[in-house]
Amino acid sequence: LERRVVTVRGDVAKSGKLRHIALNSEAVTALKTWGTDGKGLVFPGKEGKPLDNVKKAWAGVLDDAKIEDFRWHDLRHHFASRFVMAGGDLNTLRELLGHGSVAMVLRYAHLSQEHKAAAVERISGPQG
Repeated sequence: LERRVVTVRGDVAKSGKLRHIALNSEAVTALKTWGTDGKGLVFPGKEGKPLDNVKKAWAGVLDDAKIEDFRWHDLRHHFASRFVMAGGDLNTLRELLGHGSVAMVLRYAHLSQEHKAAAVERISGPQG
């Protein structure tokens, strides 16, 4: 947490590659609040091993929040969209998501109607 980085090990990553992902201050604060088990695991599983299945616990969270039709990839889409709407560039997003091409990134980054409306509003008015 001091380095503000989370590491995704290659043996558990879809790409098979080790990645280091920068954490923003909100994520660092949340992780510090939750704490770790002393081995760097925020959510340790049984017998101190990494937690590898959250389906049951997550189902309860979704039920409590009254969220239906949730998919894990929704979180990637949400992050990608917010990142781009905040002015982030596509190549940086590509690296953050762990994609090999910008073309794949474009499948994730969706602009809100409000964002698009604000963008076209910036060019309204007298041209000089």
